[in-house]
Amino acid sequence: MGPTRPSSFDNLVSLTKRVFHRSLYFGDDRSESSLALDLGHSYKDREFDALKWGPILTIPDEAALEVALAYRRRLYPELDDTDEKFPIAEPGDITATVKIHAEGFNNRALIIRYSDGWDVCVRIPACGWGPNWSEMHAKNFLSQACTVRYIRENSQMRIPDMLHVNNTLKNAMKAPYMIMTAVDGRDASHVWFEDEGLTPAGLEAKRQHILKTLAEGVSALRHLKFDKMGTLHFPDGFPISLEKRISTPYVGESYNRNFGWLPDKTGTHKHDAITPPYATSQEWLRYRLDQWWKETCAKDKKGASAQKHHEHKGMYMLYAMMFDYFPFAKADPSSPEPFVLAPPDFDWQNTLVADDGTVTAFIDWDRAETLPIYLGWPCYPNFLSADWRVMYEWPAKNVMSPSHLASYREDYARYMKEACGADSDAWRYTPKSHFFSAIEFAIGDGKLMEEVLFKILEYLIPRTRKDEHILRLGTEGYVEAEEEWLRAKFEKLFAC
Repeated sequence: MGPTRPSSFDNLVSLTKRVFHRSLYFGDDRSESSLALDLGHSYKDREFDALKWGPILTIPDEAALEVALAYRRRLYPELDDTDEKFPIAEPGDITATVKIHAEGFNNRALIIRYSDGWDVCVRIPACGWGPNWSEMHAKNFLSQACTVRYIRENSQMRIPDMLHVNNTLKNAMKAPYMIMTAVDGRDASHVWFEDEGLTPAGLEAKRQHILKTLAEGVSALRHLKFDKMGTLHFPDGFPISLEKRISTPYVGESYNRNFGWLPDKTGTHKHDAITPPYATSQEWLRYRLDQWWKETCAKDKKGASAQKHHEHKGMYMLYAMMFDYFPFAKADPSSPEPFVLAPPDFDWQNTLVADDGTVTAFIDWDRAETLPIYLGWPCYPNFLSADWRVMYEWPAKNVMSPSHLASYREDYARYMKEACGADSDAWRYTPKSHFFSAIEFAIGDGKLMEEVLFKILEYLIPRTRKDEHILRLGTEGYVEAEEEWLRAKFEKLFAC
């Protein structure tokens, strides 16, 4: 059981009567008008946008307002008129206006204000039209809405309240949508780098407050644990009533397509569109590594040089060895591996922050699923491990140096330990989480696997030619005592 839900009136009114910002629920900060004026938006980009978005970007405000008003009419019987300063209006007296239009990478949203002061966000997926909207998307969309509702009911996580979901095309907009409460805050990067009127000490204090409240916020998920890795499925679907609690979920298959994915007319990717739940993270990691190795060997036979194949073999050997020293590498029947939740895209744009640095909400829960605990909520946010991510370049504007990132990671790990308190020891995964995340993310992309492996080996064998070392392993194997020496190094590096 989670914390007691506030009354429906308090739940909606106290959480929605706010000032809103354009970056509320989206992966970037671009409005529709800015896209229209973007002269760098090429013809091919526009052609792709048309295939991706279809009619979603041209849904008229009137249709969105009709959906929002229909929801209010249905909600009315549940509301208690308990606040003299903010009385509940009769359904027939309510009107609404669209206050903000916004567009992220895979979703469009409208902030709608009712005439009695309530504000909600209506969020529409890019692929929510015609043949692009598949049964898989509909299930994924419903799971996302239910997962947000579940987290809200069973933790103190600062996230929007999920009010309503329709995963069909049968409504005034002819598109699936969800309705959420709106929340205050700005993109964390804006507040992090904003130094106007601040001394260096003042800016640093604000950054430390962001890190502290960020760790406190995600650690609210520490009480939610699951027995498998996969997507949460809810037997009773999404509750129609605000007062009805969501059903207990089970972990099932995952849908590996975001809401901007175009239909695959060739059918070549059907095998990886849906994946089964996994009982251990080792099973999941090694399946992906073995799939990469199988596909790479097949490609190498079609024309790659012997040297290139040996390089690939050396990479495979080292990744397989690294997995031997990941947490829970050795199964223990008496202590099964726990799986946890985490913000799916834990980065600047999905973390809303007040001007003083207080984290106010975590948004964008598309494709949320349970994860190994060392890849879940205890992990560093992506922006703190930017030097372990693709396309990291420094020096550049609003990009932190490797030394600053390392320092802030230490601060965040300390705050995570404080936030966990006596309730959880999961903080011990935080200091090494950038290693685990980078390695996991790279699996399946040969060039990225090589880049990450070079960085890992820099810790173990600095001032050596990493490419030559990998090639020799793939060609000749280990020299005397080398395998034992490497294993000891990996065990120490990944120890939590």
